[in-house]
Amino acid sequence: MPIITLVILAGLSCLAPPAFACKQLAKYPEHLWGSTVGWWEPYRIIEIVEAHEQHLVVVVKRNFADNTDVGRRTTLRFVPDESPYAMCPISLEVGDTYLVRSMSRIEPLVIQRFNHLNISSTHRKYDGYLRDLEKAQVLPMYVEANTVTYETQSNRVILRGKVQIFYNNSYLFADQVIDDRNANELVAEGVVQPNPDRSSRRVDRLRLPDEFRDTFRSIAIEPRATPWQ
Repeated sequence: MPIITLVILAGLSCLAPPAFACKQLAKYPEHLWGSTVGWWEPYRIIEIVEAHEQHLVVVVKRNFADNTDVGRRTTLRFVPDESPYAMCPISLEVGDTYLVRSMSRIEPLVIQRFNHLNISSTHRKYDGYLRDLEKAQVLPMYVEANTVTYETQSNRVILRGKVQIFYNNSYLFADQVIDDRNANELVAEGVVQPNPDRSSRRVDRLRLPDEFRDTFRSIAIEPRATPWQ
């Protein structure tokens, strides 16, 4: 008898009428990020090795919090009684590798069956999300902007267009950031700052702290290869 490797994580399924059909996540975020300290720590790279009726057995290939379970076989389960919100359940395949966000720090790992950000290593966003996690772990600051202009006469560096700065485990978004070397200050304009509760506040102009300014000047900044719209 052939071994069926495809595991549909919704249990038994049936064809739904068109009016009630589930939806796949069509638009994935440009970057993987969180607004709280250690947001990257729940993420793991896993390989599925066994499928059982109530759980999967996986090998942890990478843990973005620490190395405690790397290389170990562990159990993976799904959040019980999770509301689908008309979304299709994700599907996993034995033998494949995935980036998942576990709701548990200990065994068993627990993931959401309707969260399409639990993605396969073959997904087009996998490599980019992996880089986002690696940058959050090791870089002192990560900066992106549509354009970067160096004004030698005024001794300023100006970032424009969807400016995004990750620093000290938090994100800052701005329309424009100006590093004025003569005034020795770093100023962000049209600022949106996410809060831990996923709300945000907008500030027209914000002078950033000296530590922020000094770190900003210590890294290489290049414009995005493809500007955000």
